[in-house]
Amino acid sequence: MLASFALLLGLITLQSSASPSATSYTQEPFVVRHATTVIDMRPDGTGEQTETMVISVQSESAVKQFSVVSTLYAKQSQHADFVYVRVRHPDGTTVITPLGDVQDQAAPVTQQAPFYSDVMIKQLPVKGLRTGDTLEWQTQTTRTAAEAPGQFWGAESFPQGIVVEDETIELRVPTGMKLTVRTKPESNAQFSQSDADGRHTYHWSWKQLDPTVGAAAEVLKKARDAKPLTPTQEQDAADGALPDIAWTTFASWEAVGAWYRGLEGDRMKPDEAVRAKVAEITAGKTTQEDKVRAVYAWVSGQIRYVGVGLGVGRYQPHTAATVLENQYGDCKDKHTLLASMLLALGLQPDAVLAGPGIRFDQDVPSPASFNHLITRVSVDGKEAWLDSTSEVADYRVLLAMVRDKDVLVVPASGTAGIRHTPADLPFKPSSTFVATGALDSAQASDSTITITHHDDMEILLRAALRQASPAQYEELVQGMMGNYGFGGKVSEVEIEHVGDPALPLLIRFHYHRDREKDWGEDRVTALFGPSLLPFVDKKDLPHVALQLGPARADTSTLEMKLPAGWNMELPEPIHLHSSFADCDVTYRASGGSLLAERRFTVLQAKIPVTNLQSYADWYESCGAGSVPYLQLVRASASGHGASSTSQYEAKRLITEANSSIREGRYDQADAYLKQAQTLDSSASDLWGDLGAVAMHRGNQKEAMQLYAKELELHPQADFAYRNLARLQGLAGDDAAALETLTRWQKRSPTNPQPAIQAMQLLLSRQNDAEALKQAKAFGALLSDEARGDERFRLILGEVDLRGGESDAGASLLAAIASGSLTPSLRNDASYELAKAGQDLPLAEKAERAMLEQLAAESRGWTGGESQATLRQNSALMTAGWDTLGWILFKEGKNTEAEAWIRPAFAIRQSAEVGEHLGDIMMAQNKPADAASAYAEALATLPPADPAGLKAASPRSVALRTKLQQASTAAKITKTPDAHDALVAMRTFSIGEARGLTGAAEFQVLLSSSGIVTASPVGVASDTMKERITAAKWTERFPAGLEARFATKATLKCDGSVCEVVLEP
Repeated sequence: MLASFALLLGLITLQSSASPSATSYTQEPFVVRHATTVIDMRPDGTGEQTETMVISVQSESAVKQFSVVSTLYAKQSQHADFVYVRVRHPDGTTVITPLGDVQDQAAPVTQQAPFYSDVMIKQLPVKGLRTGDTLEWQTQTTRTAAEAPGQFWGAESFPQGIVVEDETIELRVPTGMKLTVRTKPESNAQFSQSDADGRHTYHWSWKQLDPTVGAAAEVLKKARDAKPLTPTQEQDAADGALPDIAWTTFASWEAVGAWYRGLEGDRMKPDEAVRAKVAEITAGKTTQEDKVRAVYAWVSGQIRYVGVGLGVGRYQPHTAATVLENQYGDCKDKHTLLASMLLALGLQPDAVLAGPGIRFDQDVPSPASFNHLITRVSVDGKEAWLDSTSEVADYRVLLAMVRDKDVLVVPASGTAGIRHTPADLPFKPSSTFVATGALDSAQASDSTITITHHDDMEILLRAALRQASPAQYEELVQGMMGNYGFGGKVSEVEIEHVGDPALPLLIRFHYHRDREKDWGEDRVTALFGPSLLPFVDKKDLPHVALQLGPARADTSTLEMKLPAGWNMELPEPIHLHSSFADCDVTYRASGGSLLAERRFTVLQAKIPVTNLQSYADWYESCGAGSVPYLQLVRASASGHGASSTSQYEAKRLITEANSSIREGRYDQADAYLKQAQTLDSSASDLWGDLGAVAMHRGNQKEAMQLYAKELELHPQADFAYRNLARLQGLAGDDAAALETLTRWQKRSPTNPQPAIQAMQLLLSRQNDAEALKQAKAFGALLSDEARGDERFRLILGEVDLRGGESDAGASLLAAIASGSLTPSLRNDASYELAKAGQDLPLAEKAERAMLEQLAAESRGWTGGESQATLRQNSALMTAGWDTLGWILFKEGKNTEAEAWIRPAFAIRQSAEVGEHLGDIMMAQNKPADAASAYAEALATLPPADPAGLKAASPRSVALRTKLQQASTAAKITKTPDAHDALVAMRTFSIGEARGLTGAAEFQVLLSSSGIVTASPVGVASDTMKERITAAKWTERFPAGLEARFATKATLKCDGSVCEVVLEP
């Protein structure tokens, strides 16, 4: 992209395609008719760059945008000139802008830091420009001094979000010059090379013809938004996009490091002034680490940072002595002084070139990958990464933008190499928000709030406080609370540890909040701190992984004294646990005060696209984006004869009972609940929790009575409806179950779960006609939003298919299979279409796309993610293999179907998948193989009831029938032991034991060729770890599939041979 053009356009980031469009561009503010960049380089690193632009100006906004054309250059190493600027009017006349009107001035970065930057900007006001004109200009920039002697590098990206009819870029170098050139395939640029007159030319041409405004543009945007991102696009969104084209003369990263080491030279060598300062700073320190901490803290906090990126102006740092004398410096200067002081301590620090905000490209070694410089040093044998530019960060704390990045480490001697910065902070992050106060008779609150941060937010707050005087603290904290959504008044602000980053930052202040009318009668809000977790719209889930930040615990506690004569209805506790985060909210009463706590525990830094629906549900259910309302009640009106103290104590006991039920301690839960019953027999959840205890003890009839009593007292208790209907169904009383679910649905029209549960019950009974009838009845009770719920539409599609309304059902399922953003729903919809033999080509295409999405995501797994999430997504992947195989079988593609279902059964080993494999074998006239598959499928089911008291499952009956038929056709009377066959499928030898004996269990990450990572579960020797990690296998995944799969595995060695056995 033209440098001067980029300066005018700013940041335009709407994604566009390069497919031609017949649409006229009359609605576009401007259209780029032609753009060229010619870069002509010489072996010494000098050269010229000529840029030419032709633009149709079609709006007043474009007239303003292009009223001044500009070009950037570095004053000490370049000079730039406008060759011409002219305007062509529609009537054929031309207006030439005099070149003498050029204005040359310092660029903003140079104005801010003239000692470090020489970047200038030449601007030329365009004469006579009007709507409908064609603007043409050309600039030429000459590099008179190379940035690195004998080297050059560069990168360009084509503009997005505008119409470009033709753009070309040419890079010309001497024939035979060694150059690394990369073109990003996704750029859709046409690339060619040629030689002429002793010059080798790299040529790129590109166009973007899609409209960017108007109805056609909206259609294109909706289509793009609805399409899941490719793995490359997702990485671009998360880490920044690579440039469309890039080039460099550096042969390797080692060469880049050697070049920078040459720039450093002896500038880090400590002189007497540096040594004296080190002695002063470290006086009284006894350990090496304490001395390094002190030196780092002094350079970080006392040497003012000049925020100029590495490479702006120059790459070479000032000497350490100069930086010490000046008391300020940019990143390379601060590193140089810190490194000099570390050398004075007898250590050997390394320079670290980093690129926060820049996507690292290992294939193109050049300084363009870096805009920052930090320090690495070994202290007492431990690696320490230090960034002294933040001014407020503690020892070994890297800012988030520098963590988990590929960087170039340049030692003082030896070979430079690519390393990876730490992904985590050197401590477990946390924050607390503690509010202690009282409500007055007008329901206004006065509280003391104490906030502590020991996390990334701490660094941002310290930076803001560093720029403010104590007199401005109140204004700063008021603004912070306002940004968090708190509308009260802040006063009496105290802040501790501002200048000591080794201790958590503490902010304490008085907070007054009047009750707002729109809160409702006698309602106040809980004074919880913000969660700071990202919100996602359930109706418009993003197509990229969601970043939650580092694992941490954010806790809010509240103690609020209630006014005399008032009690408070305690909200229901919340305990939502997931693979990515936990949410726990509890309430209790003590001594006339409300005591509450809300804790968010982040467990994983990133949520993959496949889990975003789960995250959105979790976020909504735990109220992460808001604070709950609290209902005040007059003491005389609260409780059914129970005192306020009794109510609160009963609620506490019920909360304890809930925890005991989740942990399986039913006797303890029963004891808590019986105590609560004596205090407040009408408490919410009491009878329902007693029902849960009875249900787990096997007393189903008693449990149903208790759930019914809960609903009599608390008809809003969703869990009681759900469990009561489930028990009624298990008891065979479908009519009662449907009546319960109907009552629940009438009370909760926005919740599709009652309708879903009713249809699941009837489908399980094979009562398809009644299921269709009830689907219509429940559908009439649902809100429009609930009827649009994909889970409801999925089961409704199945009901329609089985109930005889095939077209309607197929239409519903096809829409989910091809359009849902939730992979599990897409898979289920495709499977139902396959079972019904409907829309098979669409189902196949949708399932392949879903599997490719899962496989692409899995290829980025490292094994360090949540095991629960990895196992869940791996199970979905094998379910998808089975679904695709079943679709192919229904299409008559038996051989291809087997290629997907056989590996699915080998890994998943479920009766359903095994039955599918048997059916495919029968269709291929292989009855002996079919008999084996049916027998193996039967072996995955629970053993039959020997007493005959429990009826065999329908699948078991069907499999036994098919096994008999296949055995008869194959003329075999006895099949091999199916259990041994199942174990053999999951077992593979990894060679001689070489004397190794014993067994160990591992969490493993598999690829198509073997084990990628293995983490021991319990105790395992280093030798066992090495053996299992080196394990190779073949033919376990569908042919050609590149994916990763998480499971457990046991390594067994008996002294002669070692085997790996995968968990089914």
